[in-house]
Amino acid sequence: MTARWRALWLVAVLAITACGTPQPSLDGSGEPIGDPPPSGAHGDGADCAPPAEPGPADEPDRGGGDLMDVTDHGGARWRLCLTGPVVASVENRAWCRWSQDRQSVLEVSGHPTPIGAIDYDAWVALSRGEFQLGTTDRARGGLIATYLPGPSLPFGEATDEGRVGQLAFDVTLVIDPEAGPPEGAPPRQVGWMRWICGDPPPPA
Repeated sequence: MTARWRALWLVAVLAITACGTPQPSLDGSGEPIGDPPPSGAHGDGADCAPPAEPGPADEPDRGGGDLMDVTDHGGARWRLCLTGPVVASVENRAWCRWSQDRQSVLEVSGHPTPIGAIDYDAWVALSRGEFQLGTTDRARGGLIATYLPGPSLPFGEATDEGRVGQLAFDVTLVIDPEAGPPEGAPPRQVGWMRWICGDPPPPA
């Protein structure tokens, strides 16, 4: 994991914690949680293909190469399907953070994935239904933008104790009151996230 990705991951946690907005839960029951998105706003979730099964290349580096503690993390794959303003579908590796007993998935982190000159990453806390989407604009010197849910909360479902899931999102740009909005960043991002977790990590 690069220092930039670690920084983005920490920003996700801090930004969502600071936001404090109640979120729906993705509790692994398989039942949809939260209010369904407006018809047509996110496109058809069935059009967002599931990612491939995770493989050895998706596992964290347990030899000390990563810059954060990956004891509770296992390999995963994620797919991002954007329906507006950009329309695209991309897949990349991800990590799933497991409970201490290795029975359920607590969080999913989608690693930075390029669409043109923009790298997209995502983070979801299943038990709390929290979601964050981030972008890094390589054409603008690595300019970072963060998107969080507003009135339209993520709507999704997770099965097999969170190992497999999907959610629809409609998120808005977080604007620094002093610096203003990041240059060129759209004010809104709409789409779907899907994920598949691999085997849990070894017991701690």
